[in-house]
Amino acid sequence: MPRSKKNETDEENDNENDNPDGIVLEEEASPNPNPNTTTSSSSFSSNPRRRKFILIGIAAFVILAAIIATVLVLVVFKPKQPIGYEEYQEDLLAALRGDRSYLGDQSDDDTPQGKALKWLKSDTGSLVDVTPADVMVERYAMAVFYYATDGPNWEEQAGFLTQPSICEWWNTKDEYLLCHQSVLVTDLNFFNNSLGGTIPTEIGLFQNLFWFHLPLNNVGGTIPSEVGALKQLTSLVLASNKLTGSIPATIGNLVEMRTFELENNDITGSIPNTIGSMTHMQTLFLGNNKVSGPIPSEIGRLVNASDLFLQSNDLTGTIPSEVGDMTSLQFVYLQNNPKLTGSLEPLCETVASSNAVFRAEVDCLDDLVTCSCCERC
Repeated sequence: MPRSKKNETDEENDNENDNPDGIVLEEEASPNPNPNTTTSSSSFSSNPRRRKFILIGIAAFVILAAIIATVLVLVVFKPKQPIGYEEYQEDLLAALRGDRSYLGDQSDDDTPQGKALKWLKSDTGSLVDVTPADVMVERYAMAVFYYATDGPNWEEQAGFLTQPSICEWWNTKDEYLLCHQSVLVTDLNFFNNSLGGTIPTEIGLFQNLFWFHLPLNNVGGTIPSEVGALKQLTSLVLASNKLTGSIPATIGNLVEMRTFELENNDITGSIPNTIGSMTHMQTLFLGNNKVSGPIPSEIGRLVNASDLFLQSNDLTGTIPSEVGDMTSLQFVYLQNNPKLTGSLEPLCETVASSNAVFRAEVDCLDDLVTCSCCERC
């Protein structure tokens, strides 16, 4: 049935009442056909400039993370690549506190020092960068010692110049190399092992050495003064070798020494008066050498010495009365020193009052030496 004009007019009036300001209203948005689509994603896809910035940021973050990971790998897992000869020397010099004398002739690969440096360069490479300085120095010093004493011709090679740690180079029945906490060398004993050559100055680099024994070998040359740097040394046995020259005065620095054996060599010169500083000495064997000059009075300070063997030398002068202060003596051998004079009576008096076991031998012929307590003249 057609609508009347009146009804249409009434309907228009009702609409005007609902919107008195005459504002045109937009049509109600249709429901979102895809509930998973958010407004932000719609905005991202509809804004190319913003999308470009976000992609650039993500790429920059990925590149930065890759750079950091690469740096960490290089630092933590640093590849071992050989370093140059000069670089190794610089690192070694730094570890030696700049004392270049220990490196010997760097330009000559035939010297013990040159051979040691060459071996170290080819063997360790960049390991020097992670090795403690004192361990690095001892590794170098032990390699020098090996070459200086004719190592390739030793009767027993053991593991020298093989293992990464020098503490694993030597460990046999009669010969040994011991270390403190498997790091630094404390004991060296090369008994009757056909060592030759000479004792290198680098022996002074073993700052933790307690024992240094090379008896019954063919080691020649002189005793280096650097031995006086071994402040911890308690026993130095170099008997029955081919050593020459005099006893270095620096021996007096070894105040912890208990045993000093040099018999059966070709030692010359006099007994240094610095020997009086070695007050812990118990055994002093200098027999069968060519030691000359007088017995120093400072020897009387060795009050803990039980054995004094100075026989078969070229000692001269008068036996110092201070020998009588050596109250712990049990064996005194002074025979075969035809120019030695004096008396051991002060010592005889000490022995008589102590009732200790005592044996002494001197040259009593022609009354050069008097000794009422000596068993043998």
